[in-house]
Amino acid sequence: MRQVLVVFAVLLASACGSAEPSVSPDDLFMEYARSTTVKNDLLAHGATKSEDRLATLASRYSGGELRGALLFAYECNDNKPAPDWHTKRCRRSSVVDRAAGGGTMFARSVIVKHGDGSLELVTLYVAQSPGRSVLLDGTGRTYTDLENFRATNELFATDDTLLTVRNIAVAPGGGDLITVTGRTSPTWYWWWLGGLLVVVAALGVVIVVAGRSHQRRLTAHLRNDA
Repeated sequence: MRQVLVVFAVLLASACGSAEPSVSPDDLFMEYARSTTVKNDLLAHGATKSEDRLATLASRYSGGELRGALLFAYECNDNKPAPDWHTKRCRRSSVVDRAAGGGTMFARSVIVKHGDGSLELVTLYVAQSPGRSVLLDGTGRTYTDLENFRATNELFATDDTLLTVRNIAVAPGGGDLITVTGRTSPTWYWWWLGGLLVVVAALGVVIVVAGRSHQRRLTAHLRNDA
């Protein structure tokens, strides 16, 4: 019984303590800035070489400006001047608007490094109204914060790495830049498995105790007959 509980504790600890990516926000951002093969990139500008892409980006933005423009949330407002790429990412389906339930809409990008090493730029939305701020993806699914997003989204896998802001469901801004796994491993399986092991172990103890008790009764009975 004790050995089963120890195994359960080890499994649960490993499930709850999944390692975060080792790549830093700066390094992943520079991977994005150098790459000419980013899926759904908003800032491609037709560059086919890393040097040309870096030169184009550097001529238009400082490093901080580019990070902020991509990763922070900016309002989608047709009455305000905005670069074409921001206007493009603000185009969303009616499903997203219905799920938002009103309020001011913001768009932000997330840099994704998939498990196979490929890069992608993914647009997310923030709907903000008095006393409420909610994150949405392009399918209309809603999330309350980064951990809720990582636990329940159907966009990314556990071996994907995201570069985003800590307060992803807040607009504008969103806090420090961080790298995290695209999805957290579900713990319900480990709880279920651990519970099953405990039940099996408990049944084993009951069977052993019952068997020993029965053996003692038989022994006592034989001694009395003798």
